[in-house]
Amino acid sequence: MVLWLGLSGSQIQLWQFLLELLTDAEFRPMIQWIGSDGEFQFIDPEAVAQLWGQRKSKPMMNYEKLSRALRYYYDGDMIAKVLSYVSHVYIFGAFFK
Repeated sequence: MVLWLGLSGSQIQLWQFLLELLTDAEFRPMIQWIGSDGEFQFIDPEAVAQLWGQRKSKPMMNYEKLSRALRYYYDGDMIAKVLSYVSHVYIFGAFFK
């Protein structure tokens, strides 16, 4: 995995980490784009959470904790949960358009 923008684990934000994974084909079994409007889906949410925990030196990280962190982005229109029949789908908001 290449460090996006050269940011170390303590400096990187969750949204940057997710973009890093989404732009690397190696991680498509875990997380992938599902549309052209910034929608993405966690295919293996626990695996993504484990990677985030490794990056932040938090070995007890799980998807429940990661999704709680994602909710902090909702107010700023950076990331939103997509309500659909498919689970674990989010969208990067106006900040990225």
